[in-house]
This record gives sequence, C-alpha cells and structure tokens, in this order.
Amino acid sequence: MKFANRVKHEIVHTISQKKLLRDYKKSNTNFLLLQIPEHGNLGDQAITLAEERWLEQFSFKYFEAPAELTDGKEETYAKVSTHQKILVQGGGFLGSLWPVEEYRFRRILRAFKNQRVIVFPQTITFDMKTDQGRSFFEESRKVYTSHPNLTIFLRETKSLNFMREHMPTVDVRLVPDSVTTLDVQDYNFDRMGILFCLRSDKEKNISGEGTNNIYKVVSEKYPSEKIAFTDTVVPYEIKKGRRQEEVEAKFKEFAQSKLVITDRLHGMVFAALTGTPCIAIGNSNGKVKGVYQWIKDKNTYVKYVDDLNDFGSTLSQLNLDKKYRYDKSDCIQNFQPVIELLRKENEQ
Repeated sequence: MKFANRVKHEIVHTISQKKLLRDYKKSNTNFLLLQIPEHGNLGDQAITLAEERWLEQFSFKYFEAPAELTDGKEETYAKVSTHQKILVQGGGFLGSLWPVEEYRFRRILRAFKNQRVIVFPQTITFDMKTDQGRSFFEESRKVYTSHPNLTIFLRETKSLNFMREHMPTVDVRLVPDSVTTLDVQDYNFDRMGILFCLRSDKEKNISGEGTNNIYKVVSEKYPSEKIAFTDTVVPYEIKKGRRQEEVEAKFKEFAQSKLVITDRLHGMVFAALTGTPCIAIGNSNGKVKGVYQWIKDKNTYVKYVDDLNDFGSTLSQLNLDKKYRYDKSDCIQNFQPVIELLRKENEQ
C-alpha cells in the first residue's frame, strides 16, 4: 500500500511539473519567482504572501514556481526565460544549515548565469569552524561569485558582515524581513492565556531544562493563565490557494493570546504584527536577534533575551493588559531598496 501511494504521488508530481512548465511557457511576465514553499512552515508562507503583495502593489508581472516542482529542472526553465529577471524567495535557507535548499540555490545560479538574479531578504549561515564546513562554504562561494549579476538582500547585520568579509564581490544589501511589512487587521479579540512557540529542529538553542525554567517563571507570575503550546510549522503541505487562510489562522491564534514566548523568528514577527506582547529568545544562528533590531524601537511590547537569566526581569517589563498596535513604518521605509531595485529591473 505504501509503495502504491508512493507511485501515485510520483505520477501526480510529474503531471504537476509538466503543467507548471506549460503554464510558464505561455505566461508573459517580467519576473520568475523561484523557491516558493509548499511545506508547512508558516513563516516561509508569510514571506511569500509579503513578496506577492509588494509585486502586485506595483503591478510587477511575475510567475510563481514552487520549489519542489522546479527542483532539478532549473536548466529547463532557463532555456525558455532568457529575457526574464529571476527572483528567489526570502527566508533563512542559504548556507550550510539547510543544505538541500542551498544546493537548489546553487543550481539556480548556474542555470540562470546570464540573467539578473535578485534574492529577497535572507539569512545566510555557514559553518566556518570545521574543515567540512569550510569546504562546503568554498563550493558555494565559487558559485555565488561566478554569477555576474546577483543581488542578495539580507535581513540582519550578521549575515551582511559575513558576506562582506567572505564574498566582498557579491552585491549584498541590508533590509528588513519581508513579513515585517505585512498589513494585519486588528482582530480585537478578548485575549486569554499564554502561548509557547518553541523550535524542535536544528536551529533550537534552548535546552529542555531552560524551557522548564521559563515555564516555571511564567506559571508562577501568571498562575491563573492557561499555558498552551503551538508552532509556526504545520505537518502538511500548503498550496498557494490555502496560503492566506493558513497564515491568517496562525495570526488569529496569536491575537487571542495575552503573551507569546518564542524562539522562532516569525513567532516573534507574528506576535508583533498582531499586537501581542512577546518575549523572543535567540536561536542557533542569531537571526531572531538580528530581525528584532528592525521592530524593537516602535514596538516595545516585543522584548528579546539572549540570556535566560534575564527572562524573569524582562517578563516583569511587559503589561499584558494594555492594547498594542504594530507600527511598521520603519520597516516599510527600510524595505524600499527592494522596491526600488524591482522597479528599475521592471523598466529594463
């Protein structure tokens, strides 16, 4: 039965690949948007929503291609898109932390070596401490620096400084994460309870003991509040037609809570967008802290801690009964380099 299901999946996948390529050949667009997720990471799905809204706001014609359906087919798409500009989904998948996505990005750069490639705001993580890590980096460096017309937008200074030091010939520019620019409605829910949204993957930086200590501090300070656990990752695929609905459902979950405790970058951002008091905790590669810098000044109901010993004092600084509204004005202003470059490329 499992074998039959796998065969059926492969047949459906092949049919979907062929249909996507046919649709692409018939499209008349200025931009090809690659690496679009269909997995259950709602942060990545929200990034795509933000990218789409910017592209549509300025009437940029684009064709959206899911990562799984174009995987290994980059050369095929390159042959029929010689005059298009290539856009790559933002996120945190460049580097050695998520090698499958990094290999795919290398294939994109090789396939579209004669075309303009622009990467939406990313985090880049390479392991420079081991021989294996440095070897992997060197392979990527050769591909990145060989592309004559590549721009990578980065969403935090750690990635920016790394690229300027190790790949100084690559055009890199600092802007906020795309999701920080999203419009989210004021749900005006009666807020109840406290929500923990913590990682369980390779980016996790909190020990089990650390999580237990945080839980104890929170439950002692707010003994009457129910504590629940959630995640910004769901265990199923999300196609384009369900993207808005799924992300909206998570926004609503956050907007009904009095407080969010998270070490997920977009857990922090979702809390900010919905006006939900939040304590963000650093993850393994520093991207949470980096993106926090964009939102902290005008959204003081979101706090960040590096050291869990500071968690209790930080928690005491938050007023869970006050109504907050997200101020995205700085993020919109600082995101403008992306729009200006897209406008320029759209006119050429």
